[in-house]
Amino acid sequence: MFLPGDGHCPLFDTFRLDQKPTLTHIAYTVSDQSHTSPPVSLAEAVHSAEGVNVSRQRGDNPATVKGMLKSDSLRDTTARLLLDDSMRDAQDAYGHEIMDFLNCKPAFEAIERDDGMVLLSGGPQMYFDSFRRWPVQTRKAMRFVRGRVLDVGSGAGRHALHLQERGHDVLAIDNSPLALLEVCRRRGVRETREMSVYQVSRTLGIFDTIIMMGGNLALLADVDRGQRLLERIDRITNHRARIIGETRDPHQTDDPIHAAYHESNRQRGKMAGQVKIRVRYRQYVGAWFDYMLLSRDELRNVLEGTNWTLRRTIDSDGPEYVAIIEKKF
Repeated sequence: MFLPGDGHCPLFDTFRLDQKPTLTHIAYTVSDQSHTSPPVSLAEAVHSAEGVNVSRQRGDNPATVKGMLKSDSLRDTTARLLLDDSMRDAQDAYGHEIMDFLNCKPAFEAIERDDGMVLLSGGPQMYFDSFRRWPVQTRKAMRFVRGRVLDVGSGAGRHALHLQERGHDVLAIDNSPLALLEVCRRRGVRETREMSVYQVSRTLGIFDTIIMMGGNLALLADVDRGQRLLERIDRITNHRARIIGETRDPHQTDDPIHAAYHESNRQRGKMAGQVKIRVRYRQYVGAWFDYMLLSRDELRNVLEGTNWTLRRTIDSDGPEYVAIIEKKF
């Protein structure tokens, strides 16, 4: 039964993770994959598509779709990626996207990389999906959550809501005002705070688990900032704390466009999987932000010199994986 405002709209019944969207005003092709399902996270969208083809279907709105792609700029995780603490409404592309979807309006998610590549992800439905529709590795990762939880980049709140139902005390943080005020709270997330992950401090209390799902482990951004963030997280967690983070191995691609981008990064002294991206939705333009995707060995190297170590990974059938990171002592 459909209940207004619960994050499910009959309009979007065909826009699911296991098939291409057939109802929205966007059609796209993903050339880096043999299957037809849309990307399941921002991280996957950034590194799994060579590009995007936009074509008209019933209900197309060229002013919002083609006009967007012709203009000069684009979003976080979509500024859900928490890069500053005072986001202006015009920058809250992600917040407007998921708020419109919650209100049963057609919505899409466009991502621009700093080399000019533009693509469309699987759309906002993924941010509202119930536990049974999550990727297998994400569902398995929830078994490792314990105690009080900090949900970094909560978005529409799907992980926070699931963990609340399991009895956990969860604080959801995001730098998207609309994601927290208009979406998370309406959906029932009890405790939210509009802030950047780079601002967390002991004023929030002490946590047992930090979750960085939906690709948000990439908020480590680069090696230096990532290690500083890990030090900050160390100070707000107990001695047995865990970080559960979802990411993607950027090297598992045969796309020459991505290979060239990786090589350009190396030549500039960056990690191969460090990307600079931004998001646009209709007239809303997110700020550029860095997103660092890492192989398992690269993640171990980043953790060197910190109080954290990679205990295990939960793998998928593709390049996505979940890292279970624990304190060394």
